[in-house]
Amino acid sequence: MASSALVAAVGVIGHISDGALWRPASRPVSEQLARLGATAARQDVWEACYPGLKEPDRVGQFCNVFKSDPSADLAVGVFGDSHAEFILPAFEKVGDEAVVWHSSLGGCPPLEGVYVVAGNYDTDVCREMAREQLRFAMEKRLDVVVLVGRWSLYTHRSIHDEQSRYLLTTSRIGGVASIEDSRRAFETLLDRTLANYRKAGIAVILVEQIPQQNLDPKLAIERMAFFGVAGDASRFVAETSVLITEDRERMRFSDAALRRRVQDGVSLLSFDDLFAQGDRYHWAMRGDSWYFDHNHLSPVGARQLQDRVYEAVMAARKPRG
Repeated sequence: MASSALVAAVGVIGHISDGALWRPASRPVSEQLARLGATAARQDVWEACYPGLKEPDRVGQFCNVFKSDPSADLAVGVFGDSHAEFILPAFEKVGDEAVVWHSSLGGCPPLEGVYVVAGNYDTDVCREMAREQLRFAMEKRLDVVVLVGRWSLYTHRSIHDEQSRYLLTTSRIGGVASIEDSRRAFETLLDRTLANYRKAGIAVILVEQIPQQNLDPKLAIERMAFFGVAGDASRFVAETSVLITEDRERMRFSDAALRRRVQDGVSLLSFDDLFAQGDRYHWAMRGDSWYFDHNHLSPVGARQLQDRVYEAVMAARKPRG
């Protein structure tokens, strides 16, 4: 009869059936694991785009990501929190035909007038960042602005989350005490942001948050190497990937809020189906890790989104008069 055990001693909880999934490794890391590890990387635009600048000093700084001709017929802005940085490889195809400008700060949603309670920076930093993004978009006459965020960070709480951090408010004085207050502020600020971009004649693409994993792929890969993986690592990936039902509950409020804002000049971009396998959103596909950590994409993962991003940007653009 198959026996079962929980592997918790090294930080991974997994299922063993007759030792078929994990066992202590006594051999070098396989090519399969080496590839997963190599692709669980990040594309760091900091030094290329913002040499020597710490994050708060990036307020008002905008990077021509692919060093395109600034006078290109199509100008696109990719604005948001840290998710707007990690998604940049998804814009490489767009960058062949357009100038792509980037601006982001971790923990700062690209919403005009936003204050983030107990966030990463001083109270006014995120608000100033969003204001500068709108100013830049108007000054450069951007055709399309893509707003990217880890929206659930500001609109969802579970027993595992820090309850009082990253709450949104429209007032510097405060006025936020709960996730419900933060949700109301999110919708108010989103409407204000969209109205201002549309008033300036700029098309907006709202990007739904990518599926959020429960386990950092790098940690998973380390454990796989330590214990060894008997057979195909895809089974391990499947069993450690987030359940679709769990992730949809996490994104339920923010996804619904974004979808309600779709209108003339405002479109929605979702990638959930690209990660779906059975009842889970997988963190690795076809031998590559699509994630850098549990909520940010790796360059390989972001590049899987290129065709959909390109189609969305080209559909949103309007001929310049």
